[in-house]
Amino acid sequence: MQRAVRVLFSVAVVVPLVGLLVLAWGDWNRFWIHPARVGAVVVLVLAAAGRILSLADSPLAWKRRGEREDVGQRFVFLTMIPLTLLLFYIVPYSDSHNWLVLGGDKVRYIGLLVLCVGLCFRVVPMAILGFRFSGYITVQKGHTLVTNGLYRYVRHPNYLGGLLGLLGLVLVFRAGVGLPLLALAAVIFIARINAEERLLASVFGREYEDYRRRSWRLVPFVY
Repeated sequence: MQRAVRVLFSVAVVVPLVGLLVLAWGDWNRFWIHPARVGAVVVLVLAAAGRILSLADSPLAWKRRGEREDVGQRFVFLTMIPLTLLLFYIVPYSDSHNWLVLGGDKVRYIGLLVLCVGLCFRVVPMAILGFRFSGYITVQKGHTLVTNGLYRYVRHPNYLGGLLGLLGLVLVFRAGVGLPLLALAAVIFIARINAEERLLASVFGREYEDYRRRSWRLVPFVY
């Protein structure tokens, strides 16, 4: 039963997004002609399935409130929803109308690679965090600090994956108009990171400060 719920939830997440891409592009038949566009859809479907499977105890694990939460930052979570929908619409629309496009097919395939890497960075941290994962900025009961795997080098691989995933989508559709929206997404992610680090520092104290000194915030050797 739980497996069926996970599958249905995965379908409910990915189908509207893929439908929005095709709707915005404007032609169902021609949308599927280019391998890069087809590849992007396949990667999105696989990532949605991987995301649900990584939330092993519940398909709605991202809604966990936890014992302590930065309630004031919930707006950050909510602002990403309309921004993501806008990106999923305007990016294919600009491609199909040849509006502010970036380069040619090479850009598309680079974007597909970036999309794959980004979505891996979104899914894998969820599996590493397990019960600690939540869409809210919160600390769970029995929460311990995770510093292994991807977290050994980057404190927020999930957010890095989100930005890479959006960049990949922009490049697959060669959408120059998507770059300002991507910059806005980066600002939102950084605001969320600031709030998350404040909460973790208040809970784990010296342990988190030591971890912060030996790791990168978002991009290794850069930031």
